[in-house]
Amino acid sequence: AELNFIRGVAFVKKREYEKAFEAFQAAIHADPEEGEYYAHLGWVRYMLHGLPEAEGAIAEIEKGLRMNPFLEYAHLFLGKIFKARGDVSRARHHFELALQCNPDCAEAISELTQLAEMGGDAPDRLPPETVAFVRQVNDLVENLDEMNHFELLGVSPEASEEEIRRAYFKRVKVFHADRLPPGLPEEIREKAESLFTAMTEAYDVLGNPRRRRLYERSIFPREEEPFDDAARARRSFESGRRFLKSRRFGKAIEAFREATRLDPENATYEAYLGYALSLDEGQPWEARCKRAIEHLEAARARDDTLDKTYLFLGDIHKRNQALDTAEGYYREALARNPRCYRASHELKQIELLRAHPHATLKDLMNRK
Repeated sequence: AELNFIRGVAFVKKREYEKAFEAFQAAIHADPEEGEYYAHLGWVRYMLHGLPEAEGAIAEIEKGLRMNPFLEYAHLFLGKIFKARGDVSRARHHFELALQCNPDCAEAISELTQLAEMGGDAPDRLPPETVAFVRQVNDLVENLDEMNHFELLGVSPEASEEEIRRAYFKRVKVFHADRLPPGLPEEIREKAESLFTAMTEAYDVLGNPRRRRLYERSIFPREEEPFDDAARARRSFESGRRFLKSRRFGKAIEAFREATRLDPENATYEAYLGYALSLDEGQPWEARCKRAIEHLEAARARDDTLDKTYLFLGDIHKRNQALDTAEGYYREALARNPRCYRASHELKQIELLRAHPHATLKDLMNRK
């Protein structure tokens, strides 16, 4: 069951929703008592069929929540569906429940911030096609760090130059600044423009035969090449990110630890190990905080250019209520990667907390 679930999550990241649907169905068949499987099945149903299948998707996700009411992602899925339907009140309710399940849930914070910035019931007044565009942008941005150039342009690795060119110009018609729908919140407009920049970078690489060959070698190691420690480390790292996404923190720690053992000079692996350690609820916060910072500082010493290292350090200090220190790290993350959206959202949250020091996060998200 767990193997099929992990396969389903991997298919979702690749936008292969039909395969994901089959994998989640197989997981449920093997273990019909696991609520997380139903929640993901419902979400994939919605991604496959959109609003016409929203009721069926909601029913499956709610079934998962009846089995386990603490599923952060189930509440996120419901929030997104209700948001797309224009039901702002229920969307906000589920995003808040996601935050109750995980107070550090950056995606819930992002969604609530968007609703607050749009103001009251503003999403209800957006045309359905604009709401669909907002959902598309948010879904792409959520997975941007984990998408390769082929996935970003929506083509297979075997695509011809002409297919790549057509795919890119199809996206130009959607994401270019001159083609964006009117009335978009500024945050969504900025996200769309950054997506367009990333798509252009992808096209510049894939549209150049020499650069494409070099890029393919970097992400698709040839089978005839020896499966060395570096390749095994990459595989362990990708497994760790999948475990992290599904909140299997113990397994994520094991995978990241193995990646750092196989490739001890890789700062990214070290940074993710530190972050996963900070999320391991099996240890007291003070102990895991100390261990996490040690690994993150080691990662920073190896490579000072990684935005994730500073983002993760900001998260830890924010949880410790050291807002000035957290703000500094989030700004460092943005300096290294201006498209680090979560750092932007965290900085907005810090501004809100300073402006309303006695308010709860729920109060801030419901402000008029």
